[in-house]
Amino acid sequence: MNQSDKAWLAGLSAMALWIWARDLAWLSQAAGTLPILVSLAWFTWLVSPWQLATTRRPISMLPLAASALLIVTGTISNLTILLAIAWALGLQAWINSRFQSQTRNKANRLLLLTVMAFPWMALDGDLVSTIFRLSAAQFSESIFSFIGFAVERSGTNLWIQGLPVTVNEACSGLGVLQAAMIAGVVLLEALVSKNNHFWMQVPLLIVAAWTANALRVIVISIAALTWGTEFAAGPFHTWGGMGVLLVVFSLSWGLIEWQQKRTTS
Repeated sequence: MNQSDKAWLAGLSAMALWIWARDLAWLSQAAGTLPILVSLAWFTWLVSPWQLATTRRPISMLPLAASALLIVTGTISNLTILLAIAWALGLQAWINSRFQSQTRNKANRLLLLTVMAFPWMALDGDLVSTIFRLSAAQFSESIFSFIGFAVERSGTNLWIQGLPVTVNEACSGLGVLQAAMIAGVVLLEALVSKNNHFWMQVPLLIVAAWTANALRVIVISIAALTWGTEFAAGPFHTWGGMGVLLVVFSLSWGLIEWQQKRTTS
């Protein structure tokens, strides 16, 4: 790589650090948010081998203009998702100018992984958090009622057999949700990258992630009922997010396999 490439990568690195550091509210969900950094490693590995083009192509001004607009809009609106997309477009512009078509095609297909490498879900996800928390509480109420438990619910507050369970912000699992989506994109690349169904499968990941998050609330509630609230609110609550990722892997795999069989039959 020449000095121009190194300068471009240095600029992207500085911008990435700025996006992460400009709002440190994600630190309150650090255990579930920091794992999303693996998304860039997955992107780098899945796109490899990185085959440089013999001649440099002109950098397209359209993605750069869109990136600049998103940076201004994201900064004014304080929406990290817009800054993440702006960063991804800057990376895409450089990749498209420096690498062969095979590398470019893979990188463009997996560009979503680079957007996922920033804490926008934890910082911008108030509406998503509310939907996930309320729907998880409603689902948990239905499950526990079905199996014969005495359940009352008010919003996101549950009383199961008299035990209070609150589906609070930590239980919305937004960092875990984003990490789960990363895992799902990697899984899609492994299973369906060779056909035209890659982007058609992405909505299935949302279904899998929601189901996994609802199961997380139920499992933590069962732990509280069985071993007490102190146990459920301790390390079990934190490491339960890792279990959610495993569930999402399994659910995503099953959904994609089913979709693949259905489209080929």
